[in-house]
Amino acid sequence: MTYTISQTKLLEAFTKYRYLIPPHMMALGIQKNASALANKVISPLAKAEKPLIRHNKLIKSDPSKGKLHYIYCLTDEGARTIADYLKCDPQSIVYPKKDMRFASDYFHRCDYISFYIEFEKYLNQTDEQGADLNNYHIQESHHYFDRRRLFVNINGKRYNPTTLLYKIEREPLAIEPDGLFVLSNFEKQKLFSVEIHRSPNTKDILEQINQHLYVMSEASMSKRFKVKEQPQYLLSVSSKESTLKNILARVHVLPAICHFREYLLFSHIEKVKEDFVDAWVDYRGEKVNIFNEL
Repeated sequence: MTYTISQTKLLEAFTKYRYLIPPHMMALGIQKNASALANKVISPLAKAEKPLIRHNKLIKSDPSKGKLHYIYCLTDEGARTIADYLKCDPQSIVYPKKDMRFASDYFHRCDYISFYIEFEKYLNQTDEQGADLNNYHIQESHHYFDRRRLFVNINGKRYNPTTLLYKIEREPLAIEPDGLFVLSNFEKQKLFSVEIHRSPNTKDILEQINQHLYVMSEASMSKRFKVKEQPQYLLSVSSKESTLKNILARVHVLPAICHFREYLLFSHIEKVKEDFVDAWVDYRGEKVNIFNEL
């Protein structure tokens, strides 16, 4: 069976992002028109004799948002098909093999993938002649939802490879970013941890940021991934602008922030989707241009 360019692009996108809803697919340029996307791309792949993609069946609506988009992923057949197209080992294709049971994580997962898409689009920008506008590319990435397949066993417990265990005043703590990206320009590397804050609980968010500050002070994450540029950046992305404002109003009280202020960037997801480069502010709420400098 032959597939259209759009269908092939969608299958290939799943190998990177794992889960996609129709707005993600449109953001990736699979199709500009929602109807064409549904009828010419999604439906033929999902309703084939041997379906190449499937969607969640449990998450259908939300009281505050109404009907929700289906989340799609590859099937076994889809993984084999795109592996054959890419001429790679099917075992190298990471995709969910069980039912997608993450109703409580629906919005968080969608926001994280939206961030990932915009981050990658920014890094892949080219000029009219096709030359790269950015010097860095993603050398390595880890995502929290891959934990069931990619994990390390520490003291009898399973953790994502990005997890760091440490002690503060003899209390064991674990920090596991939503995402971690190692960027490289073949001369230097930069490490970015990403946290997507769905909860409006500012106290919990500040505690999470404080843990990242501790990791920065120890250069733990940089050492784990052998990145010489220390420490890592933290990209703190709120689901709402109001949550971002609450964070910025209080984050200055964290004791270690003065030592790592240039490594903390804050935004909210709608701004990230609107203009990735212009989306970021520092802990004082002032715009920063770190991505213009990459």
